[in-house]
Amino acid sequence: MKKRLIQIMLLVTILTSFLFYSTLVNAEVNAEVNAEVNAEVNAEDSSTSTTTDTSITLDKTTIEMQISQTLKLTATTNSNNTINWTSSKNDIATVDQNGNVNALKEGATVITATVDGKSATCTVTVTKVDDTANKDNSKTDFSNVKFSYESSSLRDIKITISGYTPKENSQYYIYISKNKNENITTVPKEAFLIGTDSDGVKSVSLAGSEATKILEYAGKNYIYIIEKNIVNNVEAVVVNAKEMPTIALPDLGLRLDMWLYNYNEAFISNKVNMSKDRSITYKIGKITSNDILKSFKNDSSSVAYANLLKYAKNTNYMATGTITMDGLNYNPVSKLNIEKDCYYFVYMIADNKDGKYIDIEDVAIYKENNITAGNTLVHFDFADIKVDEEQVKDDTTSPDNKLPQTGISYIVIIAIVLTALVGIITYTKYKKYMNIK
Repeated sequence: MKKRLIQIMLLVTILTSFLFYSTLVNAEVNAEVNAEVNAEVNAEDSSTSTTTDTSITLDKTTIEMQISQTLKLTATTNSNNTINWTSSKNDIATVDQNGNVNALKEGATVITATVDGKSATCTVTVTKVDDTANKDNSKTDFSNVKFSYESSSLRDIKITISGYTPKENSQYYIYISKNKNENITTVPKEAFLIGTDSDGVKSVSLAGSEATKILEYAGKNYIYIIEKNIVNNVEAVVVNAKEMPTIALPDLGLRLDMWLYNYNEAFISNKVNMSKDRSITYKIGKITSNDILKSFKNDSSSVAYANLLKYAKNTNYMATGTITMDGLNYNPVSKLNIEKDCYYFVYMIADNKDGKYIDIEDVAIYKENNITAGNTLVHFDFADIKVDEEQVKDDTTSPDNKLPQTGISYIVIIAIVLTALVGIITYTKYKKYMNIK
């Protein structure tokens, strides 16, 4: 009987250990399955885009203007595509592609702004010029004129003009030249009409080649403003050859980029929209300075990139070459000794075509991404940078505080040992009890 009881207790102990182990293993499997399902659901969610219908509105739906008067309409839209402006009667009033309306003769017309098939309209009524208006030939006072500039690339610039009071019967044109000594007597055909928006802000926006001439071509720029009296038809220069300041390029890291993630090709990301006839000289090197890595992890991006630029221009490099806007049919890092868990830089400088263009340089940071077919470099989240003094650890704790999967095996072992100890203690006490008995 005694022997039988001992056998039963040992069997219970073994079964309890097995059941506990099975429960934990099932929990581990379920956790892995749930993680895979959640990953698939999240992937599907992230790949599903929400389509938003395009909308467009104008700041005015009806306006009255006098002959030769100008006024700027402002469109608001959720589309990134170009707005197309039209006038139903161009002989009454015209509109340019910046929304500037120019009244020509008496009558009514409809100005339409269209994008992605959606439209907004404004009815314009043009009347005769008031004969009692001031007809003198005196110039508008521009002695306190001020200019401000906005630009996101080399192919767009907005110039805002303030510090003067426009006359009711005058139009104002801005002309920008590389020549400081232009002899201007009438409005040049390359000049742009200065528009006024609903808030009274006077500005002109230039895009494409017109902006490129100002922003990318080397040399100083000079502003001329010509006033045209629409009553007396008199034209005169009111701002003469005012030097423009140099318009700052976007910050380092936002100008140029070289994509090296594909082992059999490489190409340039032309973030500033510089002219496509320019080629870029690149230098690839390894970052061996912890100070550079710390800067990217702890400092602002502008400080970090400035530090990297200085480092890249004064350190040894592993490879150099030239790339055009058409890219390369090979990856220049594919055959280099790209080491695991290391960081690399690419310094880039665009040629200026013998002084035709301004100088443009940039620098980018990468980490290794070696694959079987060849070595590659990829961009990454700066927060993930690891410096030498850091102990590299596997972060196995998920954001929702679930137990790390690698820890389950240790829990199983501990549970089995504890269960066995309980069985041994129980058996010992039973044996002692039987001896006493």
